[in-house]
Amino acid sequence: MPLTYVKCVSLLESLGTPAEALPAPKSIPAKCQLKEEVLKNSQYDIPSLADLNVDESLCGPCIYPGGETEGLDRMEKSLSAKVSVVFGSQIHECVIQMREKLIVQKQTRYTVNI
Repeated sequence: MPLTYVKCVSLLESLGTPAEALPAPKSIPAKCQLKEEVLKNSQYDIPSLADLNVDESLCGPCIYPGGETEGLDRMEKSLSAKVSVVFGSQIHECVIQMREKLIVQKQTRYTVNI
């Protein structure tokens, strides 16, 4: 993580523009599709907490619901509040720019080494 705004900007500029995203496939290739008997086999289902011998009454409420999108939203809210208070708006903008660039690069299968 860059320590200064100038370093952050130079890092973002050095990454350049990511390549265009590949078009979405029209269908899944036959070699990648699962056979019907595999899909119906409960052996491959996601295990429940009971399957893992976890007492659900001891777990308490779910404090972090949702998947990746919810997690990214929580992270941005948390970072924007802390960064703007501690470091000022310039670093906050840098964090937002880095997050947007990483999301675009993830979508285009572009690897970032920070």
